[in-house]
Amino acid sequence: MDIDIRDEVAHATKPVLMAPKYSELPECPIGMVRFILAEQGLFLDTRMPFGSFRKLCWASPVPLTHCGAIEEVDDFTVLLNETLMPIVESEMIDQIEETAKRHQEWAGCIVIRDGQYLYRPVEHKASQFRLEGKYNRNTEGCLVLDVHSHGFLLAEFSETDDTDDDGGIKMSLVLGHYNPINRTFKMCGRVAAEGFFFGIAFNTKEISND
Repeated sequence: MDIDIRDEVAHATKPVLMAPKYSELPECPIGMVRFILAEQGLFLDTRMPFGSFRKLCWASPVPLTHCGAIEEVDDFTVLLNETLMPIVESEMIDQIEETAKRHQEWAGCIVIRDGQYLYRPVEHKASQFRLEGKYNRNTEGCLVLDVHSHGFLLAEFSETDDTDDDGGIKMSLVLGHYNPINRTFKMCGRVAAEGFFFGIAFNTKEISND
Protein backbone atom coordinates (compact mmCIF):
# COMPACT_ATOMS: atom_id res chain seq x y z
CA MET A 1 0.00 0.00 0.00
CA ASP A 2 1.32 3.42 -0.95
CA ILE A 3 1.99 5.93 1.83
CA ASP A 4 0.37 9.33 1.47
CA ILE A 5 2.95 12.04 0.74
CA ARG A 6 1.60 14.04 3.72
CA ASP A 7 2.44 11.17 6.04
CA GLU A 8 5.91 10.87 4.52
CA VAL A 9 6.55 14.58 5.14
CA ALA A 10 5.25 14.39 8.72
CA HIS A 11 7.35 11.30 9.50
CA ALA A 12 10.47 12.86 8.00
CA THR A 13 9.95 16.09 9.95
CA LYS A 14 9.41 14.43 13.33
CA PRO A 15 10.70 10.85 13.09
CA VAL A 16 10.27 8.28 15.85
CA LEU A 17 13.33 6.15 16.59
CA MET A 18 13.99 3.20 18.86
CA ALA A 19 17.00 3.79 21.08
CA PRO A 20 19.63 1.19 20.14
CA LYS A 21 20.39 -1.28 22.89
CA TYR A 22 23.84 -2.38 21.72
CA SER A 23 25.19 0.65 19.85
CA GLU A 24 25.36 4.44 20.09
CA LEU A 25 22.35 6.64 19.43
CA PRO A 26 22.91 8.65 16.20
CA GLU A 27 23.27 12.39 16.81
CA CYS A 28 20.18 14.46 16.10
CA PRO A 29 20.53 16.64 12.97
CA ILE A 30 20.59 20.38 13.68
CA GLY A 31 17.14 21.94 13.55
CA MET A 32 15.23 18.65 13.81
CA VAL A 33 12.79 17.46 16.45
CA ARG A 34 12.61 13.70 16.79
CA PHE A 35 11.06 11.28 19.26
CA ILE A 36 13.03 8.41 20.75
CA LEU A 37 11.43 5.33 22.29
CA ALA A 38 13.82 4.24 25.01
CA GLU A 39 13.79 1.83 27.92
CA GLN A 40 12.38 4.56 30.20
CA GLY A 41 9.67 5.76 27.80
CA LEU A 42 9.28 8.36 25.03
CA PHE A 43 11.74 11.27 24.73
CA LEU A 44 11.66 14.44 22.66
CA ASP A 45 15.11 15.14 21.25
CA THR A 46 16.40 18.18 19.36
CA ARG A 47 19.66 19.95 18.55
CA MET A 48 20.32 23.55 17.57
CA PRO A 49 23.46 25.62 16.89
CA PHE A 50 23.27 26.71 20.54
CA GLY A 51 22.99 23.27 22.12
CA SER A 52 21.07 20.03 22.54
CA PHE A 53 17.87 19.30 24.43
CA ARG A 54 16.34 15.91 25.26
CA LYS A 55 13.45 15.45 27.66
CA LEU A 56 11.29 12.55 28.78
CA CYS A 57 7.72 13.13 27.56
CA TRP A 58 6.13 9.88 28.67
CA ALA A 59 7.42 7.50 31.32
CA SER A 60 6.66 3.87 30.60
CA PRO A 61 5.06 2.02 33.54
CA VAL A 62 7.32 -0.94 32.78
CA PRO A 63 10.87 -0.99 31.33
CA LEU A 64 10.87 -1.31 27.55
CA THR A 65 13.69 -3.81 27.59
CA HIS A 66 13.87 -4.14 23.81
CA CYS A 67 15.11 -0.51 23.68
CA GLY A 68 18.27 1.02 25.03
CA ALA A 69 18.33 3.42 27.98
CA ILE A 70 19.18 7.07 27.29
CA GLU A 71 19.61 10.17 29.43
CA GLU A 72 18.03 13.62 29.38
CA VAL A 73 20.17 16.45 27.98
CA ASP A 74 19.61 20.14 28.68
CA ASP A 75 22.19 22.55 27.27
CA PHE A 76 19.45 25.17 26.90
CA THR A 77 18.88 25.87 30.59
CA VAL A 78 22.61 26.19 31.28
CA LEU A 79 22.96 28.60 28.36
CA LEU A 80 20.01 30.69 29.53
CA ASN A 81 21.21 31.05 33.10
CA GLU A 82 24.90 31.55 32.41
CA THR A 83 25.02 33.43 29.10
CA LEU A 84 21.66 34.82 28.04
CA MET A 85 20.31 36.25 31.31
CA PRO A 86 23.31 38.62 31.64
CA ILE A 87 22.37 39.98 28.18
CA VAL A 88 18.77 40.46 29.30
CA GLU A 89 19.97 42.32 32.39
CA SER A 90 22.51 44.52 30.61
CA GLU A 91 20.76 45.29 27.31
CA MET A 92 17.01 44.74 27.76
CA ILE A 93 15.95 45.45 31.32
CA ASP A 94 15.98 49.26 31.03
CA GLN A 95 13.57 49.19 28.10
CA ILE A 96 11.42 46.56 29.78
CA GLU A 97 11.12 48.72 32.90
CA GLU A 98 10.32 51.90 30.97
CA THR A 99 7.48 50.23 29.08
CA ALA A 100 6.21 48.64 32.30
CA LYS A 101 5.93 52.09 33.86
CA ARG A 102 3.70 53.05 30.92
CA HIS A 103 1.64 49.90 31.51
CA GLN A 104 2.75 48.45 28.20
CA GLU A 105 4.19 45.15 27.08
CA TRP A 106 7.62 44.84 25.42
CA ALA A 107 9.39 42.35 23.18
CA GLY A 108 12.97 41.58 22.13
CA CYS A 109 15.08 38.56 21.30
CA ILE A 110 18.57 37.11 21.35
CA VAL A 111 20.05 35.43 18.29
CA ILE A 112 23.29 33.61 17.65
CA ARG A 113 25.35 34.82 14.69
CA ASP A 114 28.92 33.83 13.90
CA GLY A 115 29.15 32.21 17.33
CA GLN A 116 28.08 35.39 19.16
CA TYR A 117 24.89 35.89 21.18
CA LEU A 118 23.35 39.23 20.23
CA TYR A 119 20.34 41.23 21.43
CA ARG A 120 17.98 42.19 18.63
CA PRO A 121 14.93 44.46 18.92
CA VAL A 122 11.55 43.21 17.76
CA GLU A 123 9.38 45.50 15.68
CA HIS A 124 6.06 45.70 17.48
CA LYS A 125 3.31 47.85 18.88
CA ALA A 126 2.43 47.40 22.53
CA SER A 127 -0.62 47.93 24.68
CA GLN A 128 -1.33 47.04 28.29
CA PHE A 129 -2.72 43.69 27.29
CA ARG A 130 -0.97 42.50 24.14
CA LEU A 131 1.79 42.90 21.58
CA GLU A 132 0.85 43.77 18.05
CA GLY A 133 2.69 44.32 14.80
CA LYS A 134 5.09 42.76 12.36
CA TYR A 135 7.77 40.78 14.17
CA ASN A 136 11.30 40.60 12.82
CA ARG A 137 12.69 37.85 15.04
CA ASN A 138 15.26 35.60 13.43
CA THR A 139 16.20 37.92 10.55
CA GLU A 140 19.82 38.45 11.61
CA GLY A 141 20.80 35.05 12.95
CA CYS A 142 19.38 31.93 14.53
CA LEU A 143 16.73 32.75 17.12
CA VAL A 144 17.76 31.53 20.58
CA LEU A 145 15.64 33.39 23.14
CA ASP A 146 12.32 35.17 22.67
CA VAL A 147 11.71 37.72 25.45
CA HIS A 148 8.59 39.71 26.25
CA SER A 149 7.22 41.56 29.24
CA HIS A 150 3.73 41.71 30.73
CA GLY A 151 4.58 44.75 32.84
CA PHE A 152 2.53 44.76 36.01
CA LEU A 153 0.57 41.69 34.95
CA LEU A 154 1.54 38.13 35.88
CA ALA A 155 4.64 36.49 34.48
CA GLU A 156 2.95 33.59 32.76
CA PHE A 157 2.42 32.34 29.23
CA SER A 158 -0.98 33.15 27.74
CA GLU A 159 -2.89 31.31 25.04
CA THR A 160 -1.65 33.96 22.60
CA ASP A 161 1.92 33.18 23.67
CA ASP A 162 1.26 29.48 23.08
CA THR A 163 0.17 30.29 19.53
CA ASP A 164 3.27 32.46 18.98
CA ASP A 165 5.52 29.65 20.24
CA ASP A 166 3.92 26.74 18.40
CA GLY A 167 6.56 26.59 15.65
CA GLY A 168 10.32 26.36 15.61
CA ILE A 169 12.82 25.56 18.35
CA LYS A 170 13.80 28.21 20.87
CA MET A 171 13.62 29.34 24.46
CA SER A 172 10.98 31.83 25.62
CA LEU A 173 11.09 34.19 28.59
CA VAL A 174 8.27 36.32 29.98
CA LEU A 175 8.73 38.96 32.67
CA GLY A 176 5.88 40.33 34.74
CA HIS A 177 4.55 41.34 38.15
CA TYR A 178 6.74 44.46 38.07
CA ASN A 179 7.48 45.88 41.51
CA PRO A 180 8.31 49.61 41.12
CA ILE A 181 9.60 49.86 44.69
CA ASN A 182 12.23 47.14 44.36
CA ARG A 183 12.44 47.52 40.57
CA THR A 184 12.08 43.78 40.11
CA PHE A 185 10.26 41.46 37.73
CA LYS A 186 9.25 37.87 38.26
CA MET A 187 10.10 35.46 35.45
CA CYS A 188 8.72 32.43 33.70
CA GLY A 189 10.61 30.53 31.01
CA ARG A 190 10.26 27.50 28.78
CA VAL A 191 11.74 25.58 25.89
CA ALA A 192 9.45 25.58 22.85
CA ALA A 193 10.11 22.78 20.37
CA GLU A 194 7.61 22.59 17.52
CA GLY A 195 4.59 23.03 19.77
CA PHE A 196 5.92 21.10 22.77
CA PHE A 197 6.68 23.17 25.89
CA PHE A 198 9.05 22.36 28.77
CA GLY A 199 9.52 24.61 31.79
CA ILE A 200 12.92 26.11 32.60
CA ALA A 201 14.40 26.34 36.10
CA PHE A 202 16.12 29.66 36.82
CA ASN A 203 18.99 30.30 39.18
CA THR A 204 16.83 33.09 40.64
CA LYS A 205 13.08 33.77 40.63
CA GLU A 206 13.38 37.50 39.99
CA ILE A 207 15.38 39.89 37.83
CA SER A 208 16.22 43.34 39.15
CA ASN A 209 17.07 46.67 37.53
CA ASP A 210 18.40 48.17 40.74
